[in-house]
Amino acid sequence: MQYTSRSFTALGCLLSLVLTGCQLDYDVTMTISGDVLHRDVAVSSDIEDVELDAIRHAMGPHYAPRSRRGSDPGLTPPRYLFASDVSGAGWPDGFGGQGLWTTHASPLGTASCFMECLGGDVTAVDDVLALQKGIDAIVNRIRRHLRTELADDPLLPDMLRLLNDRIHSDAADAAMLGWALVFSSQMLPGEDVTGGGPGDDRLKSYFQERLLSAALAFLWQRGWLTADEATMAALDPDSIEAGLPRIAARALGLRMTGDWNAQVRALGSRLEDSFPEGFSDELQATFTAAIGSRPRLAAAWAATSSILTSHEVTVQLKASSRPASTNGIWSQERGVVEWSLDTPPLAVGLTAPPLCWTASWAHPDEAAQQRILGHVCIDGTQLVEFATRWSMATPSQQDEVRDTLESFAAARSGTPLKAEADHVLSECMHTLAP
Repeated sequence: MQYTSRSFTALGCLLSLVLTGCQLDYDVTMTISGDVLHRDVAVSSDIEDVELDAIRHAMGPHYAPRSRRGSDPGLTPPRYLFASDVSGAGWPDGFGGQGLWTTHASPLGTASCFMECLGGDVTAVDDVLALQKGIDAIVNRIRRHLRTELADDPLLPDMLRLLNDRIHSDAADAAMLGWALVFSSQMLPGEDVTGGGPGDDRLKSYFQERLLSAALAFLWQRGWLTADEATMAALDPDSIEAGLPRIAARALGLRMTGDWNAQVRALGSRLEDSFPEGFSDELQATFTAAIGSRPRLAAAWAATSSILTSHEVTVQLKASSRPASTNGIWSQERGVVEWSLDTPPLAVGLTAPPLCWTASWAHPDEAAQQRILGHVCIDGTQLVEFATRWSMATPSQQDEVRDTLESFAAARSGTPLKAEADHVLSECMHTLAP
């Protein structure tokens, strides 16, 4: 029997790492219809129940996708589809966040503004404290399982001692360390700031090196690896997996004489057989029950414990023109602004820093600007700022700005003079200031 990570499935269970991999997709497509934003959301059917519940609460029940001509249902991953129309500010987006789609009208034109924020209201301190409760519950569940399934195994006392004295506390610290590393990784750009290419590779290589460094420091200083094993792992990370039998034997206090390998192999096989298929789902349910009503924490735990599962979030906002301002990527060819994310949206604030997706469009009132200013000169971000400030102003401030604009119109009436945008905005924005 070869030593593989599968031979020590129990070790993975004890550390609550679910070594199964898949890709979970979240696709959001938004279409502008005047003051209304139509949102279509398609998600993989295998996302966490807490995520589905959050989407249903915000958008209503899902509906079945229409079959595509020539598609093979057996090859097409099942998805849930949702749709809703939203407008104004503060609408729930289904991912634990809130959105804004509003149009501000002003004497010089209108501005259409989109913003969606995730994770800003996460109670991180409370969630971290609840995380400890969840880990305690998982360890207790594994402890009960071992006592039931391996009651007659002579190594059971040693396994329980290891679980109680070392794995329990180390798992809690590893969870906190893993959370911090995952969180900080989300601050790195997904590609070189000048585009794709070598910068992307350098960032990935750097972060992988930092992850290995953190793991080695943790495992050696906590006594899971010897100095020589840590040195070998620094040269060849795969050596950790190859050395799992020795690490397990040493942690259990076995005498490393004679055919100790046979004893470890037998224990590995029995542990593997004792943990049923789907036990990781039981652990997830145990964790969710222990932390109470904390869907974000449950989604974050599921995402970080399923280390081989990738999450791909794509958000697209269709538009007929380039936005005046956005932190997304505009595609002229496809007519969309796009944002992306590689962690469950519901977990943002825990697995990634809070974020905002923004885009705004300016629509000058050409007739009004020609009459007042002599030409169309206030557009883009200037018009967005003016229209937004106008919407925030008091009636008396708006009246004063109208008088100012009319004074410009009167001053150039009957002449070819054209007012300068900066001059006009300087006076108006001063009046509109809070």
